[in-house]
Amino acid sequence: MKAYNSFLESGYSNQTSVSTILSSLNAPSVLTANLSPSDVNHAILGWQDNSTNELGFILERKIGDSSGVEPFTILDSLTAGVTSFEDSTLSDTTTYTYRVRAFNAFIESGYSNLASVSTILSSIVSPSSLTANLSSTKVNHVNLTWQD
Repeated sequence: MKAYNSFLESGYSNQTSVSTILSSLNAPSVLTANLSPSDVNHAILGWQDNSTNELGFILERKIGDSSGVEPFTILDSLTAGVTSFEDSTLSDTTTYTYRVRAFNAFIESGYSNLASVSTILSSIVSPSSLTANLSSTKVNHVNLTWQD
């Protein structure tokens, strides 16, 4: 750089340099959420890692489907290169929606697509106090009673 006016020009100034930070980080994609075939109310999540410069991933979850207004909360922070997660903190008969994003020391990526899973009823309480008595008013009839 040098200074000038209408009559004169100065000599050049000293040189300097600056390093820029990475300005982009690709978002994960193809996020899927499926119920575990072996563990009741566990969700198996998977996604595609589209970055080579992430330090990890931030996995977020909300209760409700993708159109709901419930807020997302951070479920876990995972290390670079991880592309799956098992969520074992689910309740019965509830829909959960997930999203994931990459991060490094400087920035966070955009979010992946949304993926949802709906849990099932994990157990049913057995009836108790079952009794069987012959009917006093009808032949060949049995009266059954129980408690829910």
